[in-house]
Amino acid sequence: MTAYMEYLRRSVEADFPGGKWVDWDGKKGIGWLISSPLREDRNPSFIVLIDGRNAYDRGTGRNYLWSELYRLTGKQEPMSEEAFYRQGNSRVNIDTKKIIEHGQGKTDSEDERKRAEAFQMWREGTPATSEHWYIKKNGHDPEGLRITTKAYAFKGDVETPAGTLLVPAHDLDDTLQGVERILPGKKRHRGTKKGCYFGDKPMPYDTLYLVEGWATGEAVRKILGPGKRVAVAFSLALMETLNNEMKKRCPGLDVVFLPDTTEDGSSIERLRNRGLVVELPAGRGKNFDWDDELRANGLEAAR
Repeated sequence: MTAYMEYLRRSVEADFPGGKWVDWDGKKGIGWLISSPLREDRNPSFIVLIDGRNAYDRGTGRNYLWSELYRLTGKQEPMSEEAFYRQGNSRVNIDTKKIIEHGQGKTDSEDERKRAEAFQMWREGTPATSEHWYIKKNGHDPEGLRITTKAYAFKGDVETPAGTLLVPAHDLDDTLQGVERILPGKKRHRGTKKGCYFGDKPMPYDTLYLVEGWATGEAVRKILGPGKRVAVAFSLALMETLNNEMKKRCPGLDVVFLPDTTEDGSSIERLRNRGLVVELPAGRGKNFDWDDELRANGLEAAR
């Protein structure tokens, strides 16, 4: 369960106490069964549904949107998913969160331990600002990123100093699986990044522009202009995997690949078999990306 769904569960429990969670429409535990808050109801028959933000009164057969239900009951409607994550909340798997909060120190696998460590850095961090050295260097909007507030030295890992910029890696279920740490002269990932992304969520019958890194993604947004959807795959090698996973979830999705310059011709050829590949002009140096292109030659030339 994502952090947002857990937030909705807790909000509904607080707003309409005395109920119990029930299955609904084949989905487990998404309905909060209570006595109707809008009429006399001795036998609980009113279900508040967190999947879809609506409610159903089995006694009258009437459906309610949450906006109407909360207005009629005089309560504050829970925030939207977008607003929830804009506040800096992590798209975290709740089970992983409990590993950290309970201080158990044990996980089912090494990968799970690394994901938990990634979440710890993310949870204890603060929203990034334009004052961070990497943000100043690139001049991009740091929305959605965080900065570590202390140093970390996990087993088998490089030291992560306080002030390290964190880029979250979410899977397609919006669960935080890892973080990319931007350090002077290098990047290091903690947790999982295969099949994960940062940026705009893929949508059916839409076009998504897929890049390797965060700064490249922000540059591509500026180059393409408003309204275009851009996502970060974290590496050239992971672009193909992420593309395949996205298209399984999103029928009709078109993916446009914008890789950095590379000598790995075989990976580029595989991407061409999956969609349109837009390569940088010939003569650019190794590992040159669209952010480099934008800063070196300006917006019009990049377009």
